[in-house]
Amino acid sequence: TTICETGAGAPCASIQPPNGTCAVGVGEKIEKIEFTYLPGNNCSLSRNQQYGVAQCQDIAPLVEGPVALTCDDGSPFPVVIITTKEKLCDGQQIFEIEPVFANLGFPSTINCTISSNSTGALVPLQWNVIGVSGLVELDLKEAYGALQVEGCKVNGTDKVCIQALNMVTLVDNGGAASMSVIA
Repeated sequence: TTICETGAGAPCASIQPPNGTCAVGVGEKIEKIEFTYLPGNNCSLSRNQQYGVAQCQDIAPLVEGPVALTCDDGSPFPVVIITTKEKLCDGQQIFEIEPVFANLGFPSTINCTISSNSTGALVPLQWNVIGVSGLVELDLKEAYGALQVEGCKVNGTDKVCIQALNMVTLVDNGGAASMSVIA
C-alpha cells in the first residue's frame, strides 16, 4: 500500500494543475517567479510567447553543476531578490525571484545571466531578457534558454508546477520466507 500526500498534507489525488498563465489584470502584480535551470537548454531550445521581448544569447557551454543567477533591469539599483532553493531530486536548481520593493512589483523586463562559479569566479554562460510585468505572456513551463518557468505568485495566489510530496509505502510479508526491501 502506498500513501501519497502533498507537503501540506492533502492527498496527491487532490492536486489540480494550476491555471498556466502568470499574466495579470489592471492593478494586479506578479509577486514571485520560480525558474528551474535546464543545463541542456541552449538558446535555440527557448519555448515562449514573448515575441519581440524575450532575448537569449549563449556565451559559453552550459554546465551540469550548480550555477549562479543574477538579474537586473539595466539600472544601477537592485530590482530583484534571488533565492536559490533546494535542488530537486533530479538535480535541477530552483531560483525564486521577487521584486526588491513588493509594492512596486517587477520592472517590465529583467536581464538574467546564468554563470558558472566552479573556478571561484563567475563565468557567464547565458544571458536572457524576460518580460516579467505580467502584461506580456509569461506562462508556466515556458523556457527562456536554460531557464524554465515553474511557478509564479499573482495577487497572493501561488501557481506551481512542482510540489513536494510525501510517499509512504507499507510492505507486508504475507509468506513464511524472509524478504528484504531496498528503497
